[in-house]
Amino acid sequence: EEESSVSEEEARDDLERTIMENENDDDIQILDENVEPPNSNPAASPSNSDSELNPTNRPKRRRTDNFATENDKDCQPGVSTETTASTTALGAAGDEETDDGCTICYEEYTSAGEHRLASVKCGHFFGYSCIARWIRSEGRNAVCPTCKTKTTLKDIRKHYTAAVKVTDTTEVEMLRNSNAALHIRVSGLEVELAKKDREIAELIKKLQEGKSAGSAPIAPHLVVQQRGGRMFMNPERKEALANGGANADARAMDFNGEVWAVGVACSKARNIFSPFGIRILTISRQEFKLRECYPLHSGRSRVVVFSPFESSLLLSGGEDKRAVVSMDGVVRRQWRMPNEKPVWTGCWTAPNKVSVTLGLGDGRVLEYAVDSDSTEPLRDYTQGVGHLPIIFTGFDAVSSTLLVASFKKLVAFRNDKVFPLLSNVDGQCSRCYPMSSTK
Repeated sequence: EEESSVSEEEARDDLERTIMENENDDDIQILDENVEPPNSNPAASPSNSDSELNPTNRPKRRRTDNFATENDKDCQPGVSTETTASTTALGAAGDEETDDGCTICYEEYTSAGEHRLASVKCGHFFGYSCIARWIRSEGRNAVCPTCKTKTTLKDIRKHYTAAVKVTDTTEVEMLRNSNAALHIRVSGLEVELAKKDREIAELIKKLQEGKSAGSAPIAPHLVVQQRGGRMFMNPERKEALANGGANADARAMDFNGEVWAVGVACSKARNIFSPFGIRILTISRQEFKLRECYPLHSGRSRVVVFSPFESSLLLSGGEDKRAVVSMDGVVRRQWRMPNEKPVWTGCWTAPNKVSVTLGLGDGRVLEYAVDSDSTEPLRDYTQGVGHLPIIFTGFDAVSSTLLVASFKKLVAFRNDKVFPLLSNVDGQCSRCYPMSSTK
């Protein structure tokens, strides 16, 4: 009797070990058709523990693979390949929909006894006896058979229920979380809106107080500094320099200490041959007045410069390839540029002999005498050779030095000598000389 009990225990241990080692074996066929199904009445039927003690009463199970050999087919003469495949597919579909039993022994759960419904801390369900044996056999390295979470015997919880039905509420929970997030966002926006409403109310109040306090008319406050300084104007006071949309043609202006001269487009109806000219402005602390518009050019003006030696003389030039020296709109001298090139910049030079220096669009720099009737240039600083347009000309009366700048170079002319100050031909400045170091 002792030998038979020992052999039964060894057979049971071998069976349990086989079941635990093949936890992924979910494709089972019942080959013993004579085994009767367990009675639904737990009182009349033997407990699950009794069936485990007697392994001969358990149904035999066999793993069936899709790559069965010819010998396997011979061993199952009554089962065809197609039938087996269809049965396996139906079983897999059923497993996806419901949880039919313990994933260790593949038996159904019971409401009482050793195989009653139990779970571990990760939430997966097993039969109580199966998961207990599993943990004991694994020892300290025991993990959940499903998710491999570390678990112990203390983590096993029994569930007292006859049936368990779970409803999928994943989408409901997602909607609930989204709704909560939207409520939080709406609350924040309501607070921000209330804050903005208070700010608007305060600004309206301040605006009304300002209007009531400043109801008396006040002249625009304008500050005009000396030539070369800055002019500060009231931004609420705006005047159109010319009628229509031609104000964008204004490209140059100058200030002689009393009035401003701005190159603008004049009325074409009154000046057919000279639609562009000079608009004179008077600006002071109490006055902002548009004065005469002198039609002097047939193209847009790029140069408007008052004489530093005689403030009534005005030099202008532009895209009509002409330079004009005028006084109160009356032409005193005018020159046609050689090679029909536009005037890009200009300045007054030589206080002892009044002359002007003009920078052209082809890179040439020419000097003309104002007190001479000659239309030819008095001097050609570039010796008839030019490359890039001249963008700046300036004369320093103290050192009698003329500065000329193009897109690539800055050159100084002094005492009939040329001094290259900056050169950017190769993409970097290569020379720079201080004027005081050159004699």
